Amino acid sequence: MYEQSFNPFAQNLLIIKGYFKGKTVLVLAILQILSAVGAVLTAIFSGNVIGSVSNQLLSEMGVDQEVVVSVAGSGSVGSVIGSGFLSIAVTGLIAAAFLIIYIKSNNDDPASSPQAGVSILYILSIIGLVASIISVVFIVLGIILGIALMAMLRSGALEEVLPADSIGGEMGVRLIGVGIVVLIVVSLIVGFFMLFTAISQKQFYQSVRTSMTSVELSSRGAAPFGVVNIIMAVFSVSSVFGALTLPSTMALLPSLTEDLGISYTMDTSALGVISIVAGISALITLLTYIFQAKLALGYKKYIDDIKEGYASASFAEQPAPPIPPTGFVPPVSAQPVQPQQDIEFVLPTTDAYLCSRCGKQVDADATFCPYCGNKIK
Repeated sequence: MYEQSFNPFAQNLLIIKGYFKGKTVLVLAILQILSAVGAVLTAIFSGNVIGSVSNQLLSEMGVDQEVVVSVAGSGSVGSVIGSGFLSIAVTGLIAAAFLIIYIKSNNDDPASSPQAGVSILYILSIIGLVASIISVVFIVLGIILGIALMAMLRSGALEEVLPADSIGGEMGVRLIGVGIVVLIVVSLIVGFFMLFTAISQKQFYQSVRTSMTSVELSSRGAAPFGVVNIIMAVFSVSSVFGALTLPSTMALLPSLTEDLGISYTMDTSALGVISIVAGISALITLLTYIFQAKLALGYKKYIDDIKEGYASASFAEQPAPPIPPTGFVPPVSAQPVQPQQDIEFVLPTTDAYLCSRCGKQVDADATFCPYCGNKIK
């Protein structure tokens, strides 16, 4: 259907397209779209609840009603534009990238390449890696401050600001020290896990780009990225149950703040909607991790099988000749056997010499060898 001159990279491009034309890529695109929609709905409903609570609190404080309405009305808008905008934008880019990969991979035109979609994911993975490095730096700084705080508590340097009796004496100081140590360990685990996730993701998408643009088929980073997504899927199960218990947890907040003289009520129906939306979003996130693990680990196996097939084709044993049956006598050729000709050796004539250096025959009247320049006479 299409004609194209030979391209040494075309075979690898077709191999990559053959894998990414599967339904897993399309499912991931749909999940990312649903995740973006869920993030928008969560931000809107959360903004409504925040606006309602702000309205009640500002009214009790005697703030002007116009200001109260302005703050309450901007709650949902601020939530969408503020905390939710970045995640929604990134999720939308990821969805667009997977759609590009799926559409281009299912196009039979050899010039059609999913490289644009893979490049988007690769660039986002680099941004994620930089963000992870920054997060790890802040975690390390927090650990240093925690260690310094623990040392100051033990040495009594904070006695004037934070007397030991106010925190339970020596036992309280020890408990705070244990808490800081636990926080340090957890922070280190979380920080380096984030860094490992970002590195494996970058390596995975980089290997896909390399395979499409060179003669090398690479699956570097695919297995670690798949394992990371499996781990994230396991932890995401708890977020699904946490979203379902959100209304009962949020309903406790007004009672906890009554002792401080702060009273307000929450719209339980709005909390119920937020719980449902958050639960669905958490489930979508869980499915996203599962299908990303399937994509990465499947790619690893796909490339390994192709490489193994190449190796088998290159070093396959030639089929052995058939073994003749017992008593088999090969047929005698009907052609007459030609007698073997005698080999004639040509000896140098008396009118020639053999060069003492190169051993080649030269004329008898030659003064120098025409082959090596040796003097004959």
